[in-house]
Amino acid sequence: MPKIFSMSDTNFSTTDPYGLVSAEMFTHPHGIYHMLRYMEPVHWSDVLNAWVITRYDDVLACFKNPNLSNALRRGSGTSQLPQHLQKKMKPIDEHLSQWVLNLDGQEHHRLRVLLSKGFTPKVFDAMEPRIREIANHLIDQVEHKGEMEFIRDFARPLPVAVIAEIFGIPESDLPLLGNWAKDISNFFAIGPAKEWVLDKMVSSVAEFTEYLRDVVKANRANPKDNLLGHLIRAEEKGDVLNESQLLANCVMLLFAGHDSTVNLIGSGMLLLLQNPAQMQLLKQRPSLVRSAVQEFLRLESPVMRHDRVAAEDFALAGAQIKKGQRVILILGAANRDPTHFRDPDGLNIARQESRHLTYGNGPHACLGYALANKQAELGLGLVLERLPHIRQAATPHRWREHFNFRGLKSLPVVF
Repeated sequence: MPKIFSMSDTNFSTTDPYGLVSAEMFTHPHGIYHMLRYMEPVHWSDVLNAWVITRYDDVLACFKNPNLSNALRRGSGTSQLPQHLQKKMKPIDEHLSQWVLNLDGQEHHRLRVLLSKGFTPKVFDAMEPRIREIANHLIDQVEHKGEMEFIRDFARPLPVAVIAEIFGIPESDLPLLGNWAKDISNFFAIGPAKEWVLDKMVSSVAEFTEYLRDVVKANRANPKDNLLGHLIRAEEKGDVLNESQLLANCVMLLFAGHDSTVNLIGSGMLLLLQNPAQMQLLKQRPSLVRSAVQEFLRLESPVMRHDRVAAEDFALAGAQIKKGQRVILILGAANRDPTHFRDPDGLNIARQESRHLTYGNGPHACLGYALANKQAELGLGLVLERLPHIRQAATPHRWREHFNFRGLKSLPVVF
């Protein structure tokens, strides 16, 4: 059983009794989540001005609840900013309003059906040789050194190169793509209240959109059999993606496909390094890599929290949630709920039927999960194969300071 903390174990304030915005959330969030799920699984947080949901069954019910809206999140956040930042946010809100994950109802369903034409097993399977090639190249770059900073040298550049591949972006432009991804990630990590972060988001979205416009034009003239080509040609009963929708959702793919994959690969490597018996088992039985990645997703969900806004009043586990209130679904807590997972805090790479909620559930479940999984499976498998003596360096790892995403800032290793 996970350790259950009492309130006397904490130094948190009366406005934040569970430490939901404490520094401890960056390094050791799971004790806090266990405490919250045990003591108050549907909790009103004054400091977050939101309901916080931590039990597996309640989080799953919220994913399927039509009264919880993704689309209403944008206006809710922007309205709390000073007037001059609200003005700067206008082009970003207009852009983000076209992301499929920020839509509800029929428009969400329409765009999701069209986008799903590109997210097929055939498209992802065809990418496997290229993913192996990229991963091998990254290992080639460091193998002779006997050490690397795993996030900088492997976990981060792998998904950037894969995203370039799905868009047909030349290798020479990878630095541009990486910088755009960093600026967009910072916006969601730090938020628009920091004006320099918002300014970089505005410029990067504009630059990447214009860059993609030329890429799309070239693809239309000379069709490619990559994910972008499939999206350009996607059609459902005569309906197609207009250029604005296509470009906006390609920007979404850069953010969603990069950030969460970096976190998954980095956290997966750390979990193996911290559990040498499990790492040895994976070396002996490489076929377990698929279930291993599912276990990494469960234990250290790359996305720890999902936000929704109540479109109507509804009840949840005895709590009365009102229209307009924010609801935060804590995936990191749901994925370690002891009523659903035996030994919830333990790494078991052979765990079967891991019903984690990392990729969501219901109509907004993640479209690109298979590509992220494939990169982690192939990438980590090759690392263990080619660097069998890999271990943590004396310099400690560092977690990102991010409340919604769970990922490493650095992970020094030697081999």
